[in-house]
Order: sequence, then C-alpha cells, then structure tokens
Amino acid sequence: MDTQFILNLISRWLHVIPAILMVGGTLFLRLTLVTASAEGSIDAPVREAIRKSWVKWIGICTLLLLVSGLYNAGVKAMTLHLSAAYNCLLLVKILLALGVFWLTARLSGRSEKAVQMRLHEKHWTNILCVMMLAIVMIAGWMKTASGGFALKDQPDAERPPIKLVEEK
Repeated sequence: MDTQFILNLISRWLHVIPAILMVGGTLFLRLTLVTASAEGSIDAPVREAIRKSWVKWIGICTLLLLVSGLYNAGVKAMTLHLSAAYNCLLLVKILLALGVFWLTARLSGRSEKAVQMRLHEKHWTNILCVMMLAIVMIAGWMKTASGGFALKDQPDAERPPIKLVEEK
C-alpha cells in the first residue's frame, strides 16, 4: 500500500465517522430526547448535561468534517475529470453542510438566541434531519457517480465518457 492510499483512507474515515456521529446524535435528539422532554419525562438538569456534552462533540465533528471534506474534494478534483453536474452536487452538499454546522452549533449553544431556538427544538431538529438526509443522499449519489470518472493522467483515447446518471 502506498502512502497516498493510506492518507485517503484515513481522510475518508475522518469524514464518515463524524458524519455518523452528527446524524445519529441529531436523530437521537429529535426522536428520543425532544419527544421525552415534551412528555415531561426528562427534567431540565438532565437536558442541560446532555447539551453540554453534545456541544463538545458538535465542535469536534464539525472540525473533522471541514478538514477531511476539503481534503477529499481536493484529491478528487486533482485526480479525476469531474463533470459539471458532480461539481454542482458538491456545492449543494457543502452549502447544506454549512447550514447543518450553523444550526447544530446554534441549537447546542449557551446564548440567549440558542435558548430561544430550543423553545422550538422540534421544528429545528426536523429541519436538521431533512438537511442531513439530503446530504447523505447527495453523498451516496456522488460516491457512486465518481467511480465512472476517468483519471486525469489517462490519455483522451483511453478515457471513458463521463456520466452522472445512467442513460437509457
């Protein structure tokens, strides 16, 4: 195994694992914690302890996702002939991710605005879940499509046509 392969693999892990943590944690918040809080099953000190722990993980995951995402996008851009459609999907994914980072940080924060947003936590976590689902779906599409892109160091004659979706 060469160094570049190992670096790419580690970067992929450092992207996928924090994504799993953020999506899973948000789903836990929405499907379990918010519902239990609305029913009065969880008191304020327990919710505050969960928030304090969650905010640390949000920061770590956000940092890892930003660094590994930039690295992964850079590697693909330098090594593959990417289509315009792929790049548009990447832009949408990045914009959605920035929205997720902002919203998760805001909802888990200590500021007065964060406290006000948490009064409507069900609404905001629903939005977060939809945004995260969209990111996962876009990422799956991009990962599947990128397998059909030619390497930049291949001569034009050997390069297969670049497609984002299968034509009928």
